[in-house]
Amino acid sequence: MVATRGRVLAAQSSATQEARENNVKQVPKNPLGLRYMALMNKMFRDLLMTKVAKRIWEKALASDVDLPNCPTDLNEPQFVRLMAASPREFGLIASIVYGSARNVLTLIKDAFEEYKALLGGSSAKESVTEYEEQLKDQTGYRASTGAAMFRWDAARRHARFESVKAKLEDAGWNHDEFPFECQEWLHLIFGDQHELTQTAWQNIEPELVPLLQRNRDKRLEQERRNRESKRKQDFSQLYNQTAYDTLRVWYTCWRLCSFAPDEKSILALPRVRGVVEADTDGISRDQWNEVEDEVRTRVRKHWRIILRRVLTVVETGTAPPRTEDNIKPHEDESEEQLLGEIEDIMGKLSRVTASFVCKSDTCHELHWFPDVFLHGFCMDPAADLSELLRYCDPLDTERRRLVKRMLLDLGLDAETATAADVKGLKNLICTRCDPTVATYSSFAQIAKHYIVLVDQAKRAHLVFSGHDWLTSDASLVRQDNETERASIASLHPASQTQAIPSSEA
Repeated sequence: MVATRGRVLAAQSSATQEARENNVKQVPKNPLGLRYMALMNKMFRDLLMTKVAKRIWEKALASDVDLPNCPTDLNEPQFVRLMAASPREFGLIASIVYGSARNVLTLIKDAFEEYKALLGGSSAKESVTEYEEQLKDQTGYRASTGAAMFRWDAARRHARFESVKAKLEDAGWNHDEFPFECQEWLHLIFGDQHELTQTAWQNIEPELVPLLQRNRDKRLEQERRNRESKRKQDFSQLYNQTAYDTLRVWYTCWRLCSFAPDEKSILALPRVRGVVEADTDGISRDQWNEVEDEVRTRVRKHWRIILRRVLTVVETGTAPPRTEDNIKPHEDESEEQLLGEIEDIMGKLSRVTASFVCKSDTCHELHWFPDVFLHGFCMDPAADLSELLRYCDPLDTERRRLVKRMLLDLGLDAETATAADVKGLKNLICTRCDPTVATYSSFAQIAKHYIVLVDQAKRAHLVFSGHDWLTSDASLVRQDNETERASIASLHPASQTQAIPSSEA
């Protein structure tokens, strides 16, 4: 009975061994497949995780010609486990064990340097020197092994990526659309260490496509925003140049461009909005030429509104309400009518009587249109047209009478004389001043001279009839000539020759 039972057990053992040998013949030839087979069940694990299976592992490792040699401090299953680890785990282990070995052994060598200094015997020193040589060899071995492992891992990752890239490009995806910054994308591409088989591709493709589509949508949206930004930039440059060229027709000064309509109001024009909103890479000059006439007309209409406000200030002495800026002209207004009204208003503003006097106690200068804009801006760069009266006063009735009398004294028409007519006048002398101390002045300086003296007299409650043009009809100003200059110089040669410069000078 016992013999029979022993024969049965021997037969079962023989059958099991035969089955194991048959399975061994069917093991995978690559190391990763061999490792996964060893993890399948207990029978394979008992068969492959023994020293008897060492040759099987060595053959599997030798089948991959790119795989580095197994380190001496690892057995073959441990080495395959390391090479099959995830990218993050592989990099961490390889860096600590092999990449940092040089630093660790350097610290050990430094410790032996101190220990060697305490040794007195020559034999002990020889032992230390021999051990240092071993450490040096081990350091070099670990460094070279670690470098080979990293090169193999990089080549493996690159090969898998190239396989994925080829399939995605065949499906119509661009390399620029790959979301490399997405951790989920990197895990799908490099998380699996197997070769990209058709089955593996079918498993990861449904997860890759949504990531690619999301990254493509993000890229397209960014490109759309870049095109929109470029169109707005082109619009701003083209519009500013058009506004400058349009206003320069009347006045060559960059400050007047600030009186052009803002870009928002120009963008409200349907045709201009269509050009800016068209999904193009920018606004070409040909596209802008199609709407430039409409933009130029809008700039001129806005400029006319400003001129109307200035004329109202000159005629009434008060600024009109800003609601008038919203008054829109008739749509059937021709370009000739618009330009004609602008020229008519500018003709009225160019008259000498349409001048402004600075409110500053240290200035009181007389300024004509459009120089008054420059003066106001110089006093306060943040000022706009609505704040013009904060700095300059239009001529009131008394001062306008002064200007008209000065024009009559100089032989000019008091109603139609323009600022250009008086700006060229030189050698003007106040006839109310002592001729021995009178100096040559411009028209604006003579007017300031009278205004300042009379204002000072009024503030001091004095009767200052000498320069009071309201109570006296005597002449106010004259232009010096050679005869009068010579007669004055003959009466007071010493003082007047120095006080009154020669007209030739």
